[in-house]
Amino acid sequence: MRRGRIFILLGVLLIVLLAAVALVMSRLSGNKSVSGTPAESAPTPVPQTQEVVVLSQPVARGDKIDENHLSTQTIPIELIPPNSFEKFEDVVGRRARFDLAAGQYLTENLILDPDEILPLKGSDWALAIEPGKVAFSIPISRLAAVSYAPQAGDHVDVIVTLLMVDLDTDFQTLLPNQTAGVVSPGNVEFQAQAGAAGEVDNSTGLIKGETANLAAQVVGGGKSSLLGRTEIDPVLGQPFYVLPSESQRPRIVSQAVLQNVTVLGVGTFEREGATQSQGQVATTTEPGAEPQQPSSGEQQGGEATGQQTASQSVTRPPDVITLIVSPQDAITLNFLMYSGAEMTLALRSAQPDNNEIVPTQPVTLQYLMDTYNIPMPAKLPYGVEPRIDELQAPELPNDIPLPTPTQ
Repeated sequence: MRRGRIFILLGVLLIVLLAAVALVMSRLSGNKSVSGTPAESAPTPVPQTQEVVVLSQPVARGDKIDENHLSTQTIPIELIPPNSFEKFEDVVGRRARFDLAAGQYLTENLILDPDEILPLKGSDWALAIEPGKVAFSIPISRLAAVSYAPQAGDHVDVIVTLLMVDLDTDFQTLLPNQTAGVVSPGNVEFQAQAGAAGEVDNSTGLIKGETANLAAQVVGGGKSSLLGRTEIDPVLGQPFYVLPSESQRPRIVSQAVLQNVTVLGVGTFEREGATQSQGQVATTTEPGAEPQQPSSGEQQGGEATGQQTASQSVTRPPDVITLIVSPQDAITLNFLMYSGAEMTLALRSAQPDNNEIVPTQPVTLQYLMDTYNIPMPAKLPYGVEPRIDELQAPELPNDIPLPTPTQ
């Protein structure tokens, strides 16, 4: 038992001695390298650089680039943009694809070949139209455009109101048709008219003669010959031929034809180089607009300032709105616009709506009476005075034009 412990202690002592010897040897070898021949350190890598062509002054879009526009700059290879140029001759004579600023590294995608066609720049408004959609403008008024509340980015519904009439299918004219009598060629008696030839019967006023017309003659017609209908009087039991007392009354129908349509813009879009006076201001005062009064400083500016103040104009309200719709919806709006339909906008909420498309019913006079329980007024022995034959909207103060300021 004691011998085993002795052997264990001797083994541990031997391991400690070997570790100490190894430590001393490593320190001696390190001192030798310091005191003897110095150990060579790894060389610091030198970064590789390259000269690239840059612009020394700005170049406008489409302008040719010459040597006066160019300079070189040395930069690390890893920072060089792809498709850069190293020589002036690779760039001189070519044109700028975009407006380029001084210090711009020139690459292949920034310049054009001399014979290459400059691509159209296009408008920024087209970037707001998603693929598959188009922009279409329709006329608006204060009433039809929710008092000019919609702005770019809003969503609206388009409500259309039409006047429908009955037409003759062949003539494509309003019903009822007009009637007329015809006289065929041959031996006939017809009413004496200026220029008619033949023997006149004084008792009847008819001319007896022979017509030589190759076609039938219309001897009637006019407003007095409207096509009516025969009705039997319920009291007398006698037939009467009834004619319309007025022309056909159109029938009104309204329906929402487009829903959840995005507004691209309201009014005329701004153009590059266009001033405010081009289509944005008016020389007359609009209804509801306050005339601009000159300030005290302007009044003291002399005659020239007074004339300029007198010619100041007020901003016109927008008269068009541009919507982002599908190509088919654009054709629909175009037809409605030129068919004389009234288009009215309804502004949607800005909050997300799960029911973007809501089924709607077309509104007619019958729909109003049935849905909202509107009765047909009874014929009473009394009425209101004065007589009312048509509805008139109340006159709004803001619709009264203000006097135009004079010089």
